[in-house]
Amino acid sequence: MKPSQLDVLVIGAGQAGLSAGHHLRRRGLRTPGEPPGTGSFVMLDANPRPGGAWQHRWRSLLMGTVNGIYDLPGMHQPPVDPGTPSVDALPSYFAAFEAANDLRVRRPVTVRAVRRADDGPRGRLLVESEAGTWAARWVVNATGTWTNPYLPDIPGTQSFRGRQLHVHDYVSADEFAGRRVVVVGAGVSAIQLLNEISRVAQTYW
Repeated sequence: MKPSQLDVLVIGAGQAGLSAGHHLRRRGLRTPGEPPGTGSFVMLDANPRPGGAWQHRWRSLLMGTVNGIYDLPGMHQPPVDPGTPSVDALPSYFAAFEAANDLRVRRPVTVRAVRRADDGPRGRLLVESEAGTWAARWVVNATGTWTNPYLPDIPGTQSFRGRQLHVHDYVSADEFAGRRVVVVGAGVSAIQLLNEISRVAQTYW
């Protein structure tokens, strides 16, 4: 089957993908099936529902303690109870943003491959997915890192007898009660985990 032609294909509908979709709309690009605009675009997302990585966060991460980097362009997060889990509040906000911008995200769709249609640097890119193949002039990779956590190869990790886990696999501080825990890293996630785990365990940062 011949690939569908379009100008821009956005892979991922988290914060970066939705922001890209918003600005593509502002510049007159339209999705297939709409009246023609200045160009065409399609958004694909592997998740079954809106929310990006926020829908996978741990339930004890509340809106009163979550970092404030989730606002999307042109639409601030409405007031919310600080005790609301971010896993509930932010996916709802993302869904409202999708609707307000009429982004028509196709989901759940997994992208299998992106490759050049020819050898030229200005040639189209073939995007192969579960929902078909597109030939796009540009591809925006907004997949993030949540589904591909980075685990550094540190000497001694193979012989360490304690439990090791990435923030991707964190569920609750309760499982660390009374233990000694080392939090490695100084990013936002590390601070959020330290804030929770230090209340029930002896922590090192």
